[in-house]
Amino acid sequence: DQNGAPFELEQLRGAWSLLFFGFTHCPDVCPNTLYELKNMRATILEDDRELADRIQVVLVSVDPERDSPEKLREYVAYFDPSFLGVTGPDEEMLPLTRKLGIAYRIDEHEAGEKVYNVDHSASILLIDPNGRLYGVFPAPHEAAVLAEDLRAILD
Repeated sequence: DQNGAPFELEQLRGAWSLLFFGFTHCPDVCPNTLYELKNMRATILEDDRELADRIQVVLVSVDPERDSPEKLREYVAYFDPSFLGVTGPDEEMLPLTRKLGIAYRIDEHEAGEKVYNVDHSASILLIDPNGRLYGVFPAPHEAAVLAEDLRAILD
């Protein structure tokens, strides 16, 4: 995770989790999605702090080569200090993403190269408090719609 500690399924239990798979060098989809998630959380927080506290947002980086824990911590905190950032090596990410229906592809590049493309799904996954996939929010994302949908699901 963003603090260098292992991230386990147990950390998804007890809260509703919104998982977004992306990376910190993403030029558009990732910052836009995290911005909408920030605004969604702020909208819910204005009306219902208890509900907002039951929701956690997790950026799962599919680019572990460039996304160190420190980079993830800085990146997610820019949007909201409560957001979590996690990543892992491809051998751990591939089985997880395939099981969840998330696709990503990293362009071939030389080790240590800092400029390369990463393509990835843009959906947000909703994980229930038991750690199971509950739903999928396809792109494009709008904070007000996400907030309304989450209120309906969690009420």
